Amino acid sequence: MEIETIMKKGVTFTPDEEAVNKSKALALDLLSEYEYDPTEKGINRIYARNIEQKGWLYNLFRRSPYYNGNGQIVLPQQLMLRSVDTDAILDFSLWVIPNLNEADKQVWKDLYTVIFETESGIVDEDDMRILVGAFFDPEVGIPKSTEFPNGLKVTVGQKWSRVVSKFGKLTGLDKITEVRTVTHNGEEQPKDYGWNYRFALFADAVNPKRVENTLVISINPIDFWTMSFGWKWESCHTIDKRGKRRAQPFHNYSGCYSGGTESYMLDDSSFIVYYIDEEIRDGKPYELTDKLKRCVFYIGEDKLIQSRVYPDGRDGGDNSLAKTMRETVQYIIAQLLDTSNLWKNAKGTEDCVAMIESHGVHYRDYAHYGDCNVSYLKRVNGNLNTRKIIVGADPICPTCGCSHHTEDWITCPDCRGEGTETCARCGSSISEDDAVYCPDNGNYYCDSECAANDYVYYCEDDDCYHTEDNCREDEGNGYYYYYTDNGVWVDNDYWYHSPESAMDAGAYYCDDDNDWHYDHTTTEDGYDVYDTDNCELITIDGFYYYREYNFNGNYTEDTKEAIEDTRYAEREGLIWQDALTGKFYSMETPYYEAESGNRYLSVAGARIAGEAVPLDNVIIVRSLINPAMEIKGGAR
Repeated sequence: MEIETIMKKGVTFTPDEEAVNKSKALALDLLSEYEYDPTEKGINRIYARNIEQKGWLYNLFRRSPYYNGNGQIVLPQQLMLRSVDTDAILDFSLWVIPNLNEADKQVWKDLYTVIFETESGIVDEDDMRILVGAFFDPEVGIPKSTEFPNGLKVTVGQKWSRVVSKFGKLTGLDKITEVRTVTHNGEEQPKDYGWNYRFALFADAVNPKRVENTLVISINPIDFWTMSFGWKWESCHTIDKRGKRRAQPFHNYSGCYSGGTESYMLDDSSFIVYYIDEEIRDGKPYELTDKLKRCVFYIGEDKLIQSRVYPDGRDGGDNSLAKTMRETVQYIIAQLLDTSNLWKNAKGTEDCVAMIESHGVHYRDYAHYGDCNVSYLKRVNGNLNTRKIIVGADPICPTCGCSHHTEDWITCPDCRGEGTETCARCGSSISEDDAVYCPDNGNYYCDSECAANDYVYYCEDDDCYHTEDNCREDEGNGYYYYYTDNGVWVDNDYWYHSPESAMDAGAYYCDDDNDWHYDHTTTEDGYDVYDTDNCELITIDGFYYYREYNFNGNYTEDTKEAIEDTRYAEREGLIWQDALTGKFYSMETPYYEAESGNRYLSVAGARIAGEAVPLDNVIIVRSLINPAMEIKGGAR
């Protein structure tokens, strides 16, 4: 059942004209400084699109007491977003106590006395002093850990939420469920109010949230243009095409995805989150201050998707920058939506890509960087909204105000004075140098995505684009190749560009029919032969053949040489050869085996060949239906 989102986008927004005009003036100065040629027409169209697409976010952001009227929520340095919620801790305790035996009740009361007074959410030495109580030996000092009679161990430095989680497992609280019926969107649904629900509220309540540096959450257009203006760092989204800001030689980015700044700016889901140092800012607007750390988030459909933290904020532990930034944004967004701060996090590119529909020309960090993640807002009974978020849009040229599809410039090819072409798929104007060209049909395309939508593919072997009639996709690696005559067909249905690619996919070249197959058998002498489960052994003019059944039960056309099939059948033990005459016989034909191991159709034949067949020798018959079965009898 689909869940109706609480992140409503279809809302109108009336901007503060004074703030917008002031920001536009800053934008004109900024882009002129970096040698673009902005016009009021171009800037007006960019701002109008930004406000149109992100109007619902402007409405959401201005609910915050820290909204500054400029598209930014600014959380001051050392701001305590929220102290420990003692009311929620008390509610949790009142639920816990009736579910415990007497011994565990005493342990919980000792824990609760300390947890209720905590300010950091962490077990510290003062907490430990209270826990050990009269057992504290001043001469020994405050112990680093203590253990309760029920086996619960508490250590200095632990989070109280982890201590209580262990307590729940030891006492069986974590097994308690309390399913009730709730009404949502007019429908009755079950919801569990047991341990999982109660503990999630407690864990959130016992962890205070503090902002260490000034944190800005922004949809201001200038913050997107300056998203890669970092404090001694930059990235591929920088609009500094001339290198004016480069303070260090190892940061030498050309802005190959500078168009991506507007791709984010003009969609309805992206916002910028960054830290700044107030001393570095020194009174400048936040959007023009170099960013210490920066991350792009995408919001919609009851979820937050976190991209990479720049310059290198890996999500590597409880205290990582990425985790801190994510939890702060989660808390703020939940507050603005007036809902519980309960999220389910899924980490990795696979989860991110599954929840994003990509447009525009930005670099897809979420498809390449493993620390990117999705946070699902928990809804009724833990249901998750799995509809996709649209991320990205086409840039708008700040000079002429026209949309374009250039990833490495914010200005369009026409305004840069370059030769332009029209994308055969979407109709956008593109630089001839930046365009994808297909010689098969003479068409230009914005990029490989537009080309693929027109069934034109980049081919690995000749570094060129071709129509689907002139290339093939390798079943193994998913790439396309132009010189298809060099490829390999497996089972006549699957194409690979080389034998190595076919073998990587589990196919084998089989010696019995000089062809490639997935199903095969390796004989004792090292031959790879085709698996004959669906074949029948027949004889034509004294030679043996295999004929394969096709899907409708008929025989396929015989394409094998008789002598090769005969050798294969002999090698597989499906026929035998008379040592006197050289003729071959099916295993269903009895034979006499001499002491030498040679086989004969009759005892007389063996004697003519000069071999003795003892009278107690046996006739050995094997069945084609069941090759493992042997029928034995005396010599005749």
